[in-house]
Amino acid sequence: MSGAVSLACLLDHYVETDLPLSIAGVSGNSNSGRSALNKHKGELSSESQTNSFENQGWAAGVPKFFAVETVWAHAGLSALAKSAPERADAFNYGRLIALCAVRHPEFHAEINAAIAETKNIHGEELEKSLIWQKLRIRTERIAYLIRRIMLPTTANGRKYFTRLQTVAKASSCYKNYAESIGLYFDTVAGSLHR
Repeated sequence: MSGAVSLACLLDHYVETDLPLSIAGVSGNSNSGRSALNKHKGELSSESQTNSFENQGWAAGVPKFFAVETVWAHAGLSALAKSAPERADAFNYGRLIALCAVRHPEFHAEINAAIAETKNIHGEELEKSLIWQKLRIRTERIAYLIRRIMLPTTANGRKYFTRLQTVAKASSCYKNYAESIGLYFDTVAGSLHR
């Protein structure tokens, strides 16, 4: 996240693509795998990735507990503080805190502390944003569950591959699939230089 945010601050133009430029790991011990099992959260001190931040500092306005949302927000805001501090004001604290409140209500003390910190940064507009964002998050969750009911597949109706033993095989398998539907990375990459 730090690298992605820092690079984004250096660019004037970008291109979005549906072609994967990397393949995320989802083993049982990865953050993605633990997230799928709802085991991706805890005290900052409980994770080697975050335990040093208790003493070294944690981004103001980010709830102080370990979860995908908080770790990514802290990393992104820390990168902004060093590479483009003027852009940090545009960070959507209301969305982050609402996500934490809806998904991780057991950390209410840490969330309330982040709300107090964020009010110091963004004033009373945070209260309105929190109400709207919580409603939006719950509505998105209901829509997601309806889609899952309508398309009850492992990947929520998206293409996926099974029984691949290595990342190299995953890359090769995807390349073959993409080409079979007319997607060629060279064509997409070539269009970036025009």
